[in-house]
Amino acid sequence: MLEAYSQPHRAYHDTTHITFMLGRLDDDVLEGEIEFDEWERRCVMLAIWWHDYVYDPRSKDNEVQSILAWEGFVDQVSHAQGAPVLV
Repeated sequence: MLEAYSQPHRAYHDTTHITFMLGRLDDDVLEGEIEFDEWERRCVMLAIWWHDYVYDPRSKDNEVQSILAWEGFVDQVSHAQGAPVLV
């Protein structure tokens, strides 16, 4: 995942962006701006990490490709665990 977000062609959706978003999530929770239970917070964290995992500046379907990559990841984890992953 870090390798993907460290690709040199990323102008914005890079590790700095992910770090900022994760920090902002933590700050907003601590300040009471948003309220999540632990399950919801983890889901939002996963969304932050995967929202532009696939990034090609010439493509118009990065989000769709990122969703497909997420689904592939979930399938791999489910297979490795021998049971479906609830997301």
